[in-house]
Amino acid sequence: MNPNITCLIVGLFATSAAAQKVRVKIAPSASDVLKYTVNSKSEMKTDTKRTIDGEERPARGAGGATKSEQTLVFQEGPDGSNWRKYITAAASVTKPTREGEDQTSKIVGAVAGKTIFIVKDGKKTVFKAGSATGEALPRATVQGIPAKLTLAGLLPAKAVEVQGKYELKKSFAQTLRKLLQPVRAARPANAQGGNRGQGRRRGQGRGNPSTWNVAAVRLLGSKKLTTKGTGQLVSVTEKDGTTLAVLEIDAVLSGAGTPTELGMGRQTRRRGGGGNNEDTGKASISIKVTGQIVVNQTQQRIQSVSLKGKLQSNSESSRTTERNGDKRKIDTVQSTQGTFAVDVAVDNIGPAPKEIKKEATATIK
Repeated sequence: MNPNITCLIVGLFATSAAAQKVRVKIAPSASDVLKYTVNSKSEMKTDTKRTIDGEERPARGAGGATKSEQTLVFQEGPDGSNWRKYITAAASVTKPTREGEDQTSKIVGAVAGKTIFIVKDGKKTVFKAGSATGEALPRATVQGIPAKLTLAGLLPAKAVEVQGKYELKKSFAQTLRKLLQPVRAARPANAQGGNRGQGRRRGQGRGNPSTWNVAAVRLLGSKKLTTKGTGQLVSVTEKDGTTLAVLEIDAVLSGAGTPTELGMGRQTRRRGGGGNNEDTGKASISIKVTGQIVVNQTQQRIQSVSLKGKLQSNSESSRTTERNGDKRKIDTVQSTQGTFAVDVAVDNIGPAPKEIKKEATATIK
């Protein structure tokens, strides 16, 4: 055979193999339990200028960056079940005091050590402790926890060539939101008699520390947020009978609107049914996210996720409050910038435990 023709045929085969498309997807497990280890951290600095009736007032705190770290380790039941077992839920928040020194607060999550059941009660989703008919956990301690941790929003919607790129799904922001679920401390039981108000004054209420993830849940849940970005299928390799697909992403989440629309505003409700005082004004946000996802093609599950982000937000808001018949106009100009990261490892730990019976996972109608 003519050597030139031989080279042409070999080249055609090589081109065909290189252009072969790969379907990267995950599938729900029919019987196995997945274990998630989610570590996240952030460092955010917020500058605030506030005036009340035109008079400038000093902002609370000493300025400087607030750092937070949190760890979540939990198991999630197979497809069709509705339980999740939290093994670890812990966090720390470090912020400067008025004297300029860093102070660290530790947080133990209200769900730590609990098996929770996510059930429907009418139109509401309720988190129950221990069983589907157990005690409902307070909304304040489970706010931001997803009913189901689906990660398909990180993957391409269609088959893609190796080294090929794809547009990120609109659900990317919601998937990131689920990965950044916050660790919230259990609220202490109200003390008896006159100690009730005293307990609140000592910081058992709004003053409690919280990780940046609490704010992230609000920001990433905004309908004003849009996603623009691409992913790339970097490689597909096989080792010891397991095929791994490696993806890299580069995304920008951005939005503009009122502070409340972007999850940056403040909404207060007056006691006695006096109505809401909601921030009005304008705000903008930009979040750049890059990272890598490894998919176990053999087991059809995500094996690991490593994402890093940079955030910049600005807002100008105004609200009017009323107390004892006196009205006050509060104007706030605020800017926040910083970085965050989230790393996830997913392990298949085998069949669901026998102690969780089928009837225990029944949904409430």
